[in-house]
Amino acid sequence: MSDDNDFDLNAEEAELDAILRSMSADDLQLETPPDSVWGGIAAAAEKTLAPVIDLRSRRRQTAIRWTAAAAAIALVAGFAVVLTNGSDSTDVEVASAELLYLGDGPDFDPVGEGRSANVTLLADGEDEVVRFELSDLPSAADGNDLELWLIGVTDGEIEIIQTLGVVDDLSNPGSFDVPDDFDRSAYDAVAVDISIEPQDGVEAHSGVSIVRGNLT
Repeated sequence: MSDDNDFDLNAEEAELDAILRSMSADDLQLETPPDSVWGGIAAAAEKTLAPVIDLRSRRRQTAIRWTAAAAAIALVAGFAVVLTNGSDSTDVEVASAELLYLGDGPDFDPVGEGRSANVTLLADGEDEVVRFELSDLPSAADGNDLELWLIGVTDGEIEIIQTLGVVDDLSNPGSFDVPDDFDRSAYDAVAVDISIEPQDGVEAHSGVSIVRGNLT
């Protein structure tokens, strides 16, 4: 029996990838979002545009709006797979993504060509983490970092790019906590992205990625 959903999902993924790759330098602007977009952070009961920076890990929160053509992809939770990690906690796999180099262009660095990574989104109660299952990532040039992001898309527009931290150990990247105030259900689609970030203190996404994939 054929699976029509596979065809639809691949077509929608391709359309979302086209949106993500269509960004230009003019699109990388920090804007104050409308009140309807932001809910609230734990400490102040409302989200704020100002990022919280941990200098030890360069963990950053920033919102970047990229204007693009309309498209959306449904986030497919699928059948949850219960995984045990050898401790008392139990993680449930709710989504996964295959991160790939998406071709030549100003938004992808050729150093990512032929590279890939597989990640899973795990939930333990209200806490979520992105865990690397397989990784074949290149080293960043001196003065640069590889950084992991979540990208939220709604109504064909990228509403938020949330950093999860710097990928330090390329041989075993491990797991990255998803901030409590990142609500993936608020977006039509969520993509996982690894970018090249200059060590210049700028909080926004550089706009140059090496691999990217959609959570499904």
